[in-house]
Amino acid sequence: MCAMVDDYGYIFIKLVVLKSLLMSAQDRKKLESFRDLESLGSYIKRFFPRFNPEGLSISEFERNLWKTYMDIEEKILVSSPDSIKSFLKTLLVRYEIWNIKIAIHGVIEGLDIDQKIEHIFKKPSVILERENFIKELLKAKNFAEIRSAIKNTPYKKIIERGLEHIEKNGEIFYLEQELDKYYFENMIEQSGYFPAEEQEFIEHFIRSQVDFYNFNLIYRAFFNKISLDEISPFLLNNGYIFNQKKLQILQSSSNFDEFIKHLQNLLKKHKELYIFAQSLKNPNPKMWQHLSTVFLEMFLTRFQHTIMADISLKSISLMFQIILYKQIEIQEIIARAVQIALIQEQY
Repeated sequence: MCAMVDDYGYIFIKLVVLKSLLMSAQDRKKLESFRDLESLGSYIKRFFPRFNPEGLSISEFERNLWKTYMDIEEKILVSSPDSIKSFLKTLLVRYEIWNIKIAIHGVIEGLDIDQKIEHIFKKPSVILERENFIKELLKAKNFAEIRSAIKNTPYKKIIERGLEHIEKNGEIFYLEQELDKYYFENMIEQSGYFPAEEQEFIEHFIRSQVDFYNFNLIYRAFFNKISLDEISPFLLNNGYIFNQKKLQILQSSSNFDEFIKHLQNLLKKHKELYIFAQSLKNPNPKMWQHLSTVFLEMFLTRFQHTIMADISLKSISLMFQIILYKQIEIQEIIARAVQIALIQEQY
């Protein structure tokens, strides 16, 4: 047990330093004051070490922010105890899935390899030790070569089913949702390998993220008039708030108004989300970005006393905060960058 405390004592010090890179509410509010990409980029440099915004297009600006974010995640990973290293790798699967989607979209759209490489992140596949897989996938020019590249990977069955779906009806939605679902299923599976002291805490974190995933998927289906039958296979029953029974209640809604009514009834005990549910008929993009923060903060509040009493859980909660809040910061920065570009186009 002493060895574990020593391990977590070391990573805790590292995390406290990295936490200083998080933007405060005031820092994030100030993003709205910038009127050009150069000044926005200069302002955020102190929160994103080694980020160089000079002369970048918006897409380059965004990719460089995400690369800096992955550098931060790698710093956490290399300093962490082995069990946490394993978990952090499961979080990087999200970006490997991004690369897979880019490669497959590239084949469908007839992009050359250089065009595809421009939009991928190299670090996840290196850390996950699947660098050759991504290289071969990016080289693929057709579905046969994609099928060859995915052999001996955890994505083989998912991508094969998805390609068959595309070949039958030209729809990539099925493949993309299967990959997104795999990301969460993989996290759930990996959570079983943690020591008992950490397992319950991490499982609850994953369940809070599954709640966000389910909530997002069902809401967007109703809002965009997508049939619930289409999204039902991709829902997960492992949420903290939205278990199987509650998901069935939401899915029983015959229209959007009924969905909102069911949702409000289910969220009465969860004040932060209940308030959010009331605004869903006319959603504010900024509120939607904030939703993932709400799920994280609800999770941390549930475990507040346990976290304070245990150095390992205190370290893990800091990891979650740094990793998720940095994601939200990037989303808000890019949203502002896009607004700046639209304003400049008018003049």
